[in-house]
Parts: sequence; structure tokens; C-alpha cells
Amino acid sequence: MKLARIAAALQAEVRGTSSDADITGIARLEDAGPADLSLYTGRRSLAAFRTTRAAAVCATTETAADLDRPDVTVVVVRDLRRALRTLLEEVFPVRAPATADPGVSALASVADSATVSPGASVGEYCVVRPGAFIGARTVLGPGCYVGHGTRIGEDCRIGPRVTILDGMRIGDRVVIHAGTVIGADGFGYQSDAQGHHHIPQAGTVDIGDDVDIGANVTIDRATLGRTVIGRGTKIDNLVHIAHNVTIGEHCIIVAQAGLAGSVSVGARAVIAGQAGISDHSVIGDGAVVAAQAGVIGDVPPGTVVSGFPARPHRLTMRIHAMLERMLRQRRSERP
Repeated sequence: MKLARIAAALQAEVRGTSSDADITGIARLEDAGPADLSLYTGRRSLAAFRTTRAAAVCATTETAADLDRPDVTVVVVRDLRRALRTLLEEVFPVRAPATADPGVSALASVADSATVSPGASVGEYCVVRPGAFIGARTVLGPGCYVGHGTRIGEDCRIGPRVTILDGMRIGDRVVIHAGTVIGADGFGYQSDAQGHHHIPQAGTVDIGDDVDIGANVTIDRATLGRTVIGRGTKIDNLVHIAHNVTIGEHCIIVAQAGLAGSVSVGARAVIAGQAGISDHSVIGDGAVVAAQAGVIGDVPPGTVVSGFPARPHRLTMRIHAMLERMLRQRRSERP
């Protein structure tokens, strides 16, 4: 693809004489070849820029001033992350996963009462149970299981070996990566002298439109009612969401986070990697839970918390600083 066409897609300014160069890939500055477009993210990348073999480098208006090699064309954009997304989505589109062709594989098992809409694809060794509904242009990768009465919307991409159990509701344009399980029983037990007795989990999971769910995520069905994932929320790999959790719209939940039963998360909240949230906690709109934080109570809207137990981030940093000073003082007082 000509660099000029890429620049047009990015609404970018080209500085240099190679706008007619053929671009065949995107690569890091360190790895780029003479037909690659690369990205310059700031002064930390300056040494890599000076030795890169890339045909062109994408930079912002602010950082482009650093780039003074006449043999490298500079593509100037307003927002580098948005430019990268545009490149990957439109210029170098990601290949559709799993099954390439519409229709049901001869190696799949689809119940007579299930509905597979026109243009949907059901891959090899999928099992689709009675009463299930697969929306138009949705792709089920090989080895998926769709339970009784589950409804999956349109234009979804379901990766290999995803398990969606009975009675689930999946919206439109949902992406679910390999190995995820939606609708397993919540961890509910009543304990007495004889042991732990399982409480039947009779609820469901409701996933909104435009949700992305990573690999090997587990989202439990509700005891009663619904476990809810709000529209536009993005969930990383290896996240656990327990029964009756409600997550608002456009949240970010990063790898290995765990949300206990009946947690409520407000819109546009961020839960960073390995954070843990205890049952019935309420995370307010726009709140941020830092990596490895342990939340044992409510977090007000817009608050950033960290540490265990999770406290306002600045307070956590002051506590760590005080502890460090105390330790240094004790070490200095030793004979």
C-alpha cells in the first residue's frame, strides 16, 4: 500500500519525499525493515529512531521535531494511539477468526430447535443445544459449546473452545476469546456441621453490546437474577467475575483481577491487574483500582485507590514513604 494512501487514512501530514513508497507492514523501530512503517513514541525511542531501517515513522506534532533524519519520511498525526488503531483496523485489518465461511460445519452438532441466522458460521465440533439462537454473521470457532436457550447476537466473534452455558444472553458485536466460560455456577454454599451444601444457581449472565472478553475468563451465573456486563466494557485475560456482579458501561478490567459476589462497578471504572474486590463492594463511576489493590469496602466515584487494604492512592504512597523512612532509620541505628 502506498504511504500516501496510509497518510490519507490517518488524516496525517507527510514530511519527506517518499510518499509514494510501498508499505507492507508495521513494526517496532528496532525491528522495522525498509518497507515498514514504525511509531515514534518520544525521547526514549530516539536512539532506536537513529538506527531504524523503517521507510517511514509515525509521530505526533510535538514529537516530530525530534526526528531529523532526511532518509526517513515522517507521518505527523494528532494522536499516536488512535493512529495505530486506525492502521490495524482499516489499513491492516485483523483476519476474521475461526470459521471462514458462513454455514454450519458438517462436524458440528446443532439441535433441530436451535436457530443459526443467515451469514453465521458454526465451526468444527461446536455443540449448539436446543432453543439456542446464533445471530447473523456471528462466528463460532471450533469446539464451542452453546447451551439450551442461550441467545448470541449479531456480528459476534467467539473464539475456539468457548463455553456459553444455558440461558445466557450475549449482545451484538461481542468478542470472546478462546477458553472463556460464561455461566458456570456461582460459588454459593450453605455450611453447617455436616459440611458445605451447594446452593443452586438459578440466574443468568447478560452481556451488553460491544463487549470484549479475553481468553480464559470466567463469568459466573447469578444465584437469582443476572450477572451483568455493561455495554462497551473490555475484559482482559484470566479475569474472574463472580455471581450477581454488575459492571457498568465502558469499564476496563485488566488481567487476573477478581470480583467477588454481588460487587457493583460503575460506568467507566478501571480495575487494574491482580486487583481483588470483596463481596458487595460498590466501585463508583470513573473510579480506578490500582494493580494488586485489595478492596474491602466501597470506592467513591472518581477515586484512585491502591494497596491493601485499598486506600486513596496518595495516602498509600505516604504510608509507604513513612515505612521506608522508619526502616532506614532503624538500619542506621543498628550497631
